[in-house]
Amino acid sequence: MQSVWTSSVGKGLALAGTCAIALVAQTAAANAVVLGLACGFEGRDHELCKQAADLWARRTGNTVLTYPVPDDMTERLDLFTAVLAADAPKFDVINVQVTWATALADELLSLDSYLPYAAYGQSEAMIRQLTVDGALKGLPFYQEMGGLYYRSDLLEKYGIEVPETWAALEDAARTIQDGERAEGNPRFWGYLFQGEIGEELGANATEWMVSHRGKPIVGEDGVVLNHPRYVEALEMAAGWVGTISPPEVLSFDEEDARGVFQQGNAAFMRNLPYVYPLLESPISAVSGKVGATFMPGAYGNPPVSLLDGWALAVADRSQHPVEASFLADFLTSVAQQRSRALEADFFPSQVVLFSDLEVSDHFPMVDTYELIEANIRMRPSRLVGRGYAESADLFREAVHSVLSGDQDAASAMAEAEMRIKQILSNASQP
Repeated sequence: MQSVWTSSVGKGLALAGTCAIALVAQTAAANAVVLGLACGFEGRDHELCKQAADLWARRTGNTVLTYPVPDDMTERLDLFTAVLAADAPKFDVINVQVTWATALADELLSLDSYLPYAAYGQSEAMIRQLTVDGALKGLPFYQEMGGLYYRSDLLEKYGIEVPETWAALEDAARTIQDGERAEGNPRFWGYLFQGEIGEELGANATEWMVSHRGKPIVGEDGVVLNHPRYVEALEMAAGWVGTISPPEVLSFDEEDARGVFQQGNAAFMRNLPYVYPLLESPISAVSGKVGATFMPGAYGNPPVSLLDGWALAVADRSQHPVEASFLADFLTSVAQQRSRALEADFFPSQVVLFSDLEVSDHFPMVDTYELIEANIRMRPSRLVGRGYAESADLFREAVHSVLSGDQDAASAMAEAEMRIKQILSNASQP
C-alpha cells in the first residue's frame, strides 16, 4: 500500500499542471452542456450523489440531470446495457459495479486520454478490475470487501482469542452460542453470513473455497470448482446452517445479518465495511462491543477477502465525453470520497484517506487493509469475459443448493464446473 501512496504523491505533484488545465477547461467552457448521471440507490446514496453533481454543475456552468438506479442488480445491468447501446444515451455517466467493466467494455469510454492522472492514488485492485485490454473503463467510487466482525466483550468473557482459521471460528462460535443460550438467550447464534442467492453469497463462497486451497477458482487452469479442498469448504459452510448459523441465513443479505448482530444476537458476522459505523451508533445494542478483522484462513493459507465495489464510467457514445469525464473525476475525488465516507459510510478507494484520522475511526478495517491487501481477490470477470454474469449466477445457485441440502457439494461443483465451461465456450464464439 505504501508504494501506491508514494507513487500517488510524486506523480500527483508532477501532474498538478495537468489538473489545473483540466479545471480551467471545465470552468471556461464557452458552451454549457447538459449531462445525464445515473448514480446511487433511491435514498441517501442518490441524494449525496446528486448534491455533489449539483456542486460540480454550479462550479462549471453545466447542468447535470441525476437519476436514481434500480436496487436490483440484474435490472440495473439490463438498464445500462440498453441505454449505452443508444446513439445518444440518456446517461453520460453511470454508477457501475466493478465486475461489469468487462461486460460493458465496448460501450464504455476509455478514460486514459481524458484523465491521465485519475488512477493515481486509487486502490490498485480496483484499477486492475476496471482496466480492460489496457484501457481504463471506470474510476473507483468506493470499495467493499468482506471482514469478520465480532463481539469483543464476549470473546473476553469466554477467554477466546480472535479466530484466524475457520476451525477456530467454528469452535469459538459454538462455545459462545452455547454459553449465551444457557444464560437465557435462545435466539443467540454463533456466526452470520450472507446466504441469499446473490453477489454476496458468491463472495462468501469464494472466500471459503480460495482460503482452503490457496488458489483462485478461475485462473491459469481455467475454471476449477470440483477440487477436494473446495468441496470441503462448502461442506464446512453447509454444516453451519442450523447449528451455529440460523436456518434463515439462506435468505440473508448484508442488512439481515447486520440486524441480528446489532440486536446483540450473534457472536461473529461476515459483512462489509459500511456496517461498522452503524454497529457503533447510539441506538445499537452492541455499541462499544464490536471488533473487526480480516476473514479466517485454512491449511496455512492466508485469509482471503473478495473485492467488491462501485465505479463511475462514461458512455462511449456520450455527446460530451470531456465534460462527462471531468464530472466522473470530480465525484470520485479525495474530497468527495471523504465526504461520502463520513456522511454515508462508504469505504473509500482513495488510498490517502486511509491515513485520515476521522476516516480511520469510522472504519477499523482501514487498520488491517495493508495486512490483507495482497490477499484481496478480484472477481474473475476480466478472465471470464462476457460469460461472467451467467456463470456467476450458476455458481451462486450451485452453492445455495449445497447450503440448503438439495445437492451434495461434490456433485454440485462438478455440474457447475461443466456448465460454466460450456457457457464460456459459447461466449467466446464469434
